[in-house]
Amino acid sequence: VEEVNEAIRLARTTSLNLVGLELIARDSSSPFVSSDYIRELQEQRLFVLANALNLADCNPLYADMDDESSVLHDPAQGWGKMAALGVDVIHTDWPLLLLQHLEGAGYRKGQE
Repeated sequence: VEEVNEAIRLARTTSLNLVGLELIARDSSSPFVSSDYIRELQEQRLFVLANALNLADCNPLYADMDDESSVLHDPAQGWGKMAALGVDVIHTDWPLLLLQHLEGAGYRKGQE
């Protein structure tokens, strides 16, 4: 979803068995880049997906938090920001690197 009203409408629609939402945030001023808003959705028993993929059209899917900034620069500036906001799912082309970052940053405990 790209608009707050759309997310709220979908969350309240009883004819859907909605379990989660992918939030599209073109930049960091989007209301979707807010831990309070993410928590509000989670309180409605929805998981929140943020997409870190870099598309060929160069349109950001979740502000400036993407695979490119995470892999080429600093994972804390991409995936780390997503995790700090509290998203439940981070869609990435680099799952092993994401996992290593989340474990190293204390967001996820390693499996023994």
